[in-house]
Amino acid sequence: MIVYQSNDYRLLREKLAEIYLKDNFSIFKKEYIFYQAKGIIERLPADLADMNGFFAGAEFTPVFKLQNVIADILGEQILQSLNVEELSWNIFKALGDERFLNFAPEQSAYFDNDEARRMQLSEKLAASFINYIEFQPELLSNWDKEIKSNNNPNEAWQAFLWRMLLDGSETLKKKWASTENLKSILQDEKNRSKLCAEMPRIFIFGISHLNHQLLKTLKNLDDSGIKIFLFLFNPLFKENISSINAQYFGKITFDNDVLLQHYFPGIFSEIITTNHFKN
Repeated sequence: MIVYQSNDYRLLREKLAEIYLKDNFSIFKKEYIFYQAKGIIERLPADLADMNGFFAGAEFTPVFKLQNVIADILGEQILQSLNVEELSWNIFKALGDERFLNFAPEQSAYFDNDEARRMQLSEKLAASFINYIEFQPELLSNWDKEIKSNNNPNEAWQAFLWRMLLDGSETLKKKWASTENLKSILQDEKNRSKLCAEMPRIFIFGISHLNHQLLKTLKNLDDSGIKIFLFLFNPLFKENISSINAQYFGKITFDNDVLLQHYFPGIFSEIITTNHFKN
């Protein structure tokens, strides 16, 4: 995997275009560009087309759907997409379960016998759990093992509810086990060959926060021979940044570097800056 970091969207975009258009590029071959923020997809395709006169052959996909793309290529049920409505309904049922009512009487009192309020809470919790799955899987791993992660008073009942959901939903279990499923599937030489032929390289663009789930997947792909270009947006390099923001962005940068070194020991990030910025 090759990593580029910059505080400048323009410079990351130029580096992406440079790499994309070389190394046997063909407009007849589908390429994959994965992004994190919605604002990226609103700008990047048009910007790349303006820079090069044309820009074809790329499929722009949210990075959390990376495993879905792999599943489509291999024809394997690596990952079942988790439907938010289905999850909301499962949570709705779990909230009314006697086990939850006894474990969390204070939270249960919020909706009591009001089904509309229970459904409203279910929808909010569904959005939170999907966010945890995509961006904080280590938190859910701790909950699954009944390990507390912090002193948040809401953690205990959410963890209890999470374990109830896992026990009652095969779809959620498959979603949760997706990374390990991917690893075992890519141990098959035929699967590796097919994936490398269809997706010899991928671009992960404009990412600010790395997480275990994404890096586990990238590690599996890297081990299978797929070339990965990771473009990290890092605002810490900007001059005149306030001390409060510097501390905040500094923690993000530190956490990103720790995770990168954990999954890709010794990896080097090329930092791209202009005269107006410093690193």
